Amino acid sequence: MLNIEVSSAEFPASIGELFHLRYLNLDINPVYSHGNFQWTINTIEMIPNLKKLRVTYTDMSTGKWEKYGLNNLINLCQLEKLSISYITFNVASDPFPEGFAFPLKLKKLSLVGCRLPWQGLTVVGSLPYLEVLKLKSDSLVGRCWKSKQGEYPQLKYLLMQDLDIEYWQMEDTAFPTSSAP
Repeated sequence: MLNIEVSSAEFPASIGELFHLRYLNLDINPVYSHGNFQWTINTIEMIPNLKKLRVTYTDMSTGKWEKYGLNNLINLCQLEKLSISYITFNVASDPFPEGFAFPLKLKKLSLVGCRLPWQGLTVVGSLPYLEVLKLKSDSLVGRCWKSKQGEYPQLKYLLMQDLDIEYWQMEDTAFPTSSAP
């Protein structure tokens, strides 16, 4: 089996036997399940060859990123495509944790509702293989983005949608592979 979609908070016990699993779509809604899925080291070890992951968290009350264990996703060494969506009606929800590190082989990253500070994109900009970056609706907080020298070395596509950015400062060598249409 190469693909699986899960919409409950627990993996089936047999998921550890799916050595060839490449794609996982995990939609977590605490209203319809028993809680929010936590990415433990044991869970990560069960799916070492995962290449695509889409995670959606829906929370009507408060969001504490630490409880989800997303910082463990860095251990998904084969991951190439990651989409993280956090849908909440709580305007004061916690922002994405600072210092969060993404798996190094990522080629595509999509963030929605994560509330990452703009300066946190330095971590994203250092991903050596990142080609596609989609930043949508409350994925970032703040008004200013400063792109630094050498960031986004392979980026070919950037989507910025429904963000509050007012000022973008870019050093000459940021986005070296991008081209004007």
